[in-house]
Amino acid sequence: LFAAYLLQFSNVGCRFGTYGSLKQFFGMKQGGHSTSQWLSSVLLGAVSGSIAAVVSNPFFLLKSRFQAVGSEDVLHQHLHPSLRTAFLDIGRKQGVSGYYHGLSAFIPRVSAATAMQLSTYDMSKDIFLQSTQMKEGIPIHLAASLLSGIAVTIAMQPFDIVAVRLMNQPQNESGAALYTGPVDCCKKMVQHEGVSGLFKGITANYARFGPYCTFTFIFLEQLRLAWDRNFGV
Repeated sequence: LFAAYLLQFSNVGCRFGTYGSLKQFFGMKQGGHSTSQWLSSVLLGAVSGSIAAVVSNPFFLLKSRFQAVGSEDVLHQHLHPSLRTAFLDIGRKQGVSGYYHGLSAFIPRVSAATAMQLSTYDMSKDIFLQSTQMKEGIPIHLAASLLSGIAVTIAMQPFDIVAVRLMNQPQNESGAALYTGPVDCCKKMVQHEGVSGLFKGITANYARFGPYCTFTFIFLEQLRLAWDRNFGV
């Protein structure tokens, strides 16, 4: 559980912080929902997600390995008595590069998720505000976050399952692995499980990301409003 806390703290904080800073730097303002502005939001989201992936990959690796323990679906498992032991063991056996095992799959995963999550939320919110009588508030934030949850789940699911399989694949003494990379992993999954294999567990994933997006954006918007009331110029 603590590994999940560390992952969310590093990943979400970096994604939202970088995205907001980039929007401010490039002068993007709320109120426009043109195709060009949406594409700009997607691009900034992808960049923010890529940076966050590099920062948080070590914690995602730890979380994935601990979650795999006891699962019949994971052929190879890494047994560690504690988070601290796991972290030190990876560094001792594999060096710094060991913490970035699976990064080639994690970057596209977080990049795609962030691009769709943040751009869909911003676009949906702007459209609701301009095309309805609804005012800025929790109902608007709830509606936009629900659509954002659907978009991010669909966009992230293939990357998610590939990243988890890469991080938990077995390696022999010579370093040979079942998958050579994310493309090879994806190819073998489609060959053996069909395209539907890439979306295995998508319903369960939305049950996780739907509420996650809802609470994240509602709390974020309330914190923004509180900040503007107390510190806004």
